[in-house]
Amino acid sequence: MKGETAFKLALAQDLSAKICRAFGFQDPKHKKKLEAEIVGHLQRLIDTAGRSHSGATVASITSTEVFSSEWLEYLRSRGLILDPSNELDWSGRGQHVEYAAKDEKDIPLITEKTLGYSATALVESVMCRRIRLARKRIRCSKRLSKEDAITEVEHLQRLHHSHVVRVVGTYTLKRDLAILLYPAADWNLEEFMDDTVEEYGGNEWKPRAQALASFFACLSNTIQFLHRNNVKHMDIKPKNILVRPIDLLDSVVFGDKYKVYIADFGIARAYQSAAEVETDSPTSFTRTYAAPEVMHQDTRGFSADIFSLGCVFMEMMAAVHSQPPPQLNQRLQLQNLRSDADGDTSYYANIEAIRGWYVANVQTRWNEELMTVGLFSDGFGMLLPRMINELPKSRPGAQELAVCTRRAHCSRCYDGPEPFEVAKPLST
Repeated sequence: MKGETAFKLALAQDLSAKICRAFGFQDPKHKKKLEAEIVGHLQRLIDTAGRSHSGATVASITSTEVFSSEWLEYLRSRGLILDPSNELDWSGRGQHVEYAAKDEKDIPLITEKTLGYSATALVESVMCRRIRLARKRIRCSKRLSKEDAITEVEHLQRLHHSHVVRVVGTYTLKRDLAILLYPAADWNLEEFMDDTVEEYGGNEWKPRAQALASFFACLSNTIQFLHRNNVKHMDIKPKNILVRPIDLLDSVVFGDKYKVYIADFGIARAYQSAAEVETDSPTSFTRTYAAPEVMHQDTRGFSADIFSLGCVFMEMMAAVHSQPPPQLNQRLQLQNLRSDADGDTSYYANIEAIRGWYVANVQTRWNEELMTVGLFSDGFGMLLPRMINELPKSRPGAQELAVCTRRAHCSRCYDGPEPFEVAKPLST
């Protein structure tokens, strides 16, 4: 099928480009010819492996059967059913599939381990052919319908950015809607920051701290991309930001050991124009990182995302400047500081105390250690307290953040969607 061929071709082209970069082939004509030859060899290998693992039932399914259901027609009405030449045919039956209970054994996924969970979803690492994906299984109900849950896919299918997770496809089984995402990350940002502090003095501390420094720029760049496309994320927090190690070949070629991704667009909103972004309708939110106007359910726009990102940046600053002993652990101090007399641990309720902590413990050291070597503009250190300003109009915009950090972003910020990589089986 065309979609399956496109999936294989994208994989082969990515591997070919990496091989050429690793060996330093720069001449355009030579490089183009060599890449074409490598792609041909890789496709033949992939086709051979695919034939040895595929069943006869896949080939017998017709397009009429695939698109006959009411659910798939609904997806088509929302623009989610792509032309076969453009879709990622992970299943052999299309990008979006309905499975009956009796067909569960035919789902071409191998479950590896649990990555995380929430009240409504379970996230697992799964293998699809030789690609590792994250499967987000949502138990649908009267409170959360399939029609509501599929909104996340709608956003991701049009947001093609190197630091935004990539939607591969979906399927339904019984009451569950499963969303397949790429890549499957090793950490969320909260876990990565905790591990970085614990690693202080070890071999991995410096690469992790350097990665966190680059994440300021990568996340600023990505939020600018979302806002330019008139999308409000509305739930930026460390648990919705993912981190994974870069494979050895890329880390040698590009110098990046870790990469960050924005995920979970479940309550995000998209608009036709920037003029429509300011809204006051009731919305869900995470109290700890929510902007004041969101907490009060007042009119809110892009600046609400900036406030939440500012809270995340404060925690990243604390992690970079922390050591494991409690008296030197700025992450722990920031967490303890973030509790007012009423026990409210939200950033909004503790803005002044957090600003004071930042100026006393972080700002001067940050200026000396990073700005003097040209990674950030002189104004970046002053932007962070402004990001968590109580007044939306006093916060910087995403473009200002991106400009101040543009020299520090990773080498792949503008590469487009994350290319697929062949994954090694998890060690047991």
